[in-house]
Amino acid sequence: MVGRRALWNCSLQLIALPSAAGWSGGMPQPFNSSYRRPAEPPPWKGWSGTTEEEEKGDDTLQGRQQQQPGSSPEKGMDKNTDEDQPSTACNQYPKEAVRKRQNSGRSSGGNDSSRTFRKSFRLDYRLEEDVTKSKRGKDGRFVNPWPTWKSPTLLNILKWSFMEKNNSNVPRSKQINVQPDQFSDLSYSSRDCKTHQAGIRKEVEEPFHSQAYLKCLKELDKELPLLQPYFVQTPEDAGKTGAGMRVTWLGHATVMVEMDELVFLTDPIFSQRASPIQLLGPKRFRGPPCTVAQLPKIDAVLISHTHYDHLDYNSVASLNERFGSELRWFVPLGLLQWMQRCGCENVIELDWWEENCVPGHDAVTFVFTPSQHWCKRTVTDDNKVLWGSWSVLGPWNRFFFAGDTGYCFAFEQIGKRFGPFDLAAIPIGAYEPRWFMKYQHVDPEEAVRIHIDVQAKKSVAIHWGTFALANEYYLDPPIKLNEALERYGLKKDDFFLLRHGESRNLNKNEN
Repeated sequence: MVGRRALWNCSLQLIALPSAAGWSGGMPQPFNSSYRRPAEPPPWKGWSGTTEEEEKGDDTLQGRQQQQPGSSPEKGMDKNTDEDQPSTACNQYPKEAVRKRQNSGRSSGGNDSSRTFRKSFRLDYRLEEDVTKSKRGKDGRFVNPWPTWKSPTLLNILKWSFMEKNNSNVPRSKQINVQPDQFSDLSYSSRDCKTHQAGIRKEVEEPFHSQAYLKCLKELDKELPLLQPYFVQTPEDAGKTGAGMRVTWLGHATVMVEMDELVFLTDPIFSQRASPIQLLGPKRFRGPPCTVAQLPKIDAVLISHTHYDHLDYNSVASLNERFGSELRWFVPLGLLQWMQRCGCENVIELDWWEENCVPGHDAVTFVFTPSQHWCKRTVTDDNKVLWGSWSVLGPWNRFFFAGDTGYCFAFEQIGKRFGPFDLAAIPIGAYEPRWFMKYQHVDPEEAVRIHIDVQAKKSVAIHWGTFALANEYYLDPPIKLNEALERYGLKKDDFFLLRHGESRNLNKNEN
C-alpha cells in the first residue's frame, strides 16, 4: 500500500530508525556555559544511606562502597536469592506461579522510618552479579546486550512502510486542537462537557460544526473520553496521598505519580505532534487532558529515552520555564548536555542500576533500570544516549516505569532486585506488525509478562490511545490486554486501564 502515510513513514525511517517517534531535528536553545554540571553519579552500589565499609570475607567488593549523596535505601532487597530464576524470553507462567508472586510481600515493613532502613539495611551482594550492565560498541555507542534484540534494517523499514497495511483506522478529520482555555468560546455540547475541556478539536478548512467532524469527535469521545484531571479544580489536593499513592494518565507514556510526599511525571509530552516541528509528524488523535500551566507542583521528571514521543522539546521547555531549577530531571546517560542546552539546570543523568534522589526527599530513591530499545534524534546521534526504565523506591510505595521496550529478561532482574512494586506503568500499544515491532515494542501479552516479571501488585496501561505509531487497530490494545490477563489467570483490575485525565488511588495495604 503506497500512499501519503507510507511515503511519510519511509522518509522518517530513513532519518531515524525504526519509528516516527525517533525523527530528527529540533534545535534546543543555545548552551549557557554558566550552568553548573551536576557531579557525576558514582556506579550503582545497591543501597544508599550512610557510607558502608566493605563486608569482610566478600571477595567481590573492591575497596570502599560509597553512598551517593541524598539517596535512600531500597527495601526488601536482602531477600534470599539462592534460587535460580528463569531468564529466557519465552518463559511461561502458570496461574499458580502468578498467584504466588502476587502474594509475596516485602521483607521490610512500610511503617519503619527511612533512617531505620539506612542503618539496618545490608545488601546481599550476590544480587550485583545477577544483573546486566549497559554496554557500548567499539564506536562508543550503546548497544543492546539482550539476545532478544535485533537491529532493524533498511529493507525491513521499507517493507513496513510500503507493504504493510495500516489497520489503525482512527476516526480523523482535518483539525487542530483548541487549547483548554478556549473551551468556553465553543458552543458544542456533549454527554459530558468535562471530557472536552482539554483537547477538543476544531476544523481548519471546514466549519467547526461540520457533520464529518462531529461524527469523528463523537466516536472518539465514546471510545476514548478526555477527562479533566482532578488537580485542575483542586490543585491543593495534589501530593496528599499519605502512605498510599495516586496515578493520573495524561496520555501516551505520560503519567503523574504521587507517592511518599513526591509528585513526578514520566516522559511528558503535551505537544500535538511527536515531532521536532508541529506542522509534520505523528499527530495525536486525543489531545492532552491539561496544559503544563494547569499541573500542580512537580518535583521530578523521569525520561526513558530520546524518541520524540517520549522526549518532547516544547514540553521540556515549558516545564523548565514554569518550575525552573526546583524541578529535578532524571535522564539516561548521555542526555545531560542536551538538557542543559534546553536551559535545565537541575539534571541528573544515570547509567543502568545507578541511583539518585530529589533534594530534601532522600527517603525516595530513583534507580535507572534496563530495557530493550534504542535512541536517536538526529542523523548522526544513533545510540549516543542510553535508554531504560525507572524504579522508584520509597519507604511506603514502589513504582516501576517501563518506558518504551521490547520484551527481554531485564524485567526478571528488576523484579528480583527491587520487587514487589505497588504499581507499574507498562506500554501496551504500537506493536504491529510483530515481525518488525517486537524487538522494540511489547504487545499486550508481553506487557502482562513484564507485570509478572517485575512482581507488580498493580499495573496501569500506557503508550496507547494517543498517537497512531504502528499498524494495529487503535482500540485493539485494551482488548488484547484483557485476553492476555485471562490466559494468565489475572484479574482486569490487576492490570487496569485509565481514561485520559483519569486518576486512581492505591493504598499500600490494598490486596
